[in-house]
Amino acid sequence: MPNISCALGLALPLGLLATAQGCKTTRSNLNGRFDSNQAYHAVGLVTYEHIHRCTATVIKPGVALTAKHCFKETEITPDKLGKIMISFPSANDSDYTPVIVRSTQIRRVIFDGPNSDIAFIIYTPSETTRLTLDLLPAKSPTIPPANSPTAMVGFPIEESPSPSFPRIVSKDCSFSGKSGSIKPADGQPAFDGILWETSCEGWKGMSGGPVMDLTPSGEGKIIGVISHTFHFTEDGDIDEGSVQSDRFGKYIKDVTISPLSQSTKLKEVLALDIEKLPLIANRFDAVKACGYPTMAAAVAEATKALEFLKNAKDFDPLFWAGALPPEAMNGMREGIKAANEANRRTQKGTEIKIPYAGGLFKSYAAVLQSSYLSKFKAMDMPTLALTNSYEKCPDLECTDFSTFTILANRFQTDNYFAKVGKETFQKSTKGLFGHELGHYVLTNYYLGSKTFATPEEMTAKIPPLKFHVTVDAIGMILAGYQPKEFAKILSTITSNVHGVERMSADFEDREKCFTQLN
Repeated sequence: MPNISCALGLALPLGLLATAQGCKTTRSNLNGRFDSNQAYHAVGLVTYEHIHRCTATVIKPGVALTAKHCFKETEITPDKLGKIMISFPSANDSDYTPVIVRSTQIRRVIFDGPNSDIAFIIYTPSETTRLTLDLLPAKSPTIPPANSPTAMVGFPIEESPSPSFPRIVSKDCSFSGKSGSIKPADGQPAFDGILWETSCEGWKGMSGGPVMDLTPSGEGKIIGVISHTFHFTEDGDIDEGSVQSDRFGKYIKDVTISPLSQSTKLKEVLALDIEKLPLIANRFDAVKACGYPTMAAAVAEATKALEFLKNAKDFDPLFWAGALPPEAMNGMREGIKAANEANRRTQKGTEIKIPYAGGLFKSYAAVLQSSYLSKFKAMDMPTLALTNSYEKCPDLECTDFSTFTILANRFQTDNYFAKVGKETFQKSTKGLFGHELGHYVLTNYYLGSKTFATPEEMTAKIPPLKFHVTVDAIGMILAGYQPKEFAKILSTITSNVHGVERMSADFEDREKCFTQLN
């Protein structure tokens, strides 16, 4: 079996791809990728600081297999472990409630030896008791010969919005018979050892995902993790000719794997008594991070903002645009009212065509019934509509705070409703709409009360997490929820709406504020 040694020019540590030179392969006959959110439940999405980083597979309660290059050395120190989280869209075929390995339960990350691109995330085992472990390591993992079948699973980082953030399987592919090494970039603990090439497709974010042996003797067991690619130009860039696209987005062909047969720590890690490993204490100081000594203090500030709006004598829903000429202001008001009329005319038809649409409008209407919003509602400002356009709204919902128009993306909402069911859908969208209205209420309070002179000053002087927690507290009051109920909503959205915007948001920290503040 030929061995191809490739010299690295640059590595991209956050996902699958890096650059090298001297590696050339030919494209195999591939039958494409498919969404497998109803299988491989133990394959989860790894985030670091709330941003999609890689893929990992639970191979034992408390042990998730991933790739070494997903992390830098500095990111697995005790003070940084709390920035890692693993989320699983569902527990099993009958339980679609998401499973989350919380950052507070990550105990350590163990890098394998110098001959592999393998790492293990060690966490509190009870975090995944509901999870079906449907992929396990081969007992004696070996690299099958050329042309033997394989498949790999992972969560690609989307380059553009799509109806869901799917767990993707690259199927009907095989080992090419080629292997090689890639030199890591400076400070990058990655791509060690020999990598083996497949004809499977993959993309950034799938790194660390499981690679299976599909030969009769292999029975679908894990024999490696997704690592890299050998497709590079002479100057060390990714060969654009190797980048393809399908309905899930971009991918690169002929992905390489780091085989479990090169692991020196797999048996040792599987034998760990995880409960004896200490949790890292004080990784999240709720009072310091959230900006309030207690949840009652956050609720008090939220109530002040709501009372300010309720008691306003000269409330102008376009308060933020006061510097514009009167004719421009009038034009904006007329435009908003016209949009509202159009939305009302189409609402009945929408409710008939889309099963959950009535519930969505009902959730929004319920929030607007709050006495705190009587002036706001009387001005005929708020509007909610569904859209099929990803250009207009790529997420579950999008809010234009200048005109206070809320759009819900039809496809994202379809996907979310299917995942969480009617009851959770109703509760969480009600809380989400409360949060969106909370942005408007809080900004009106801070600017209207002259606490801050401009939106820019407000943004500069209030820490982002504290601002969002206050907005959440307003939304919680408007929706009629308690802190723990609202925390559950944040958790549900984090787990089930894997859009780019959601994964880069601070949902988990906000959830901690609502559960850890006294």
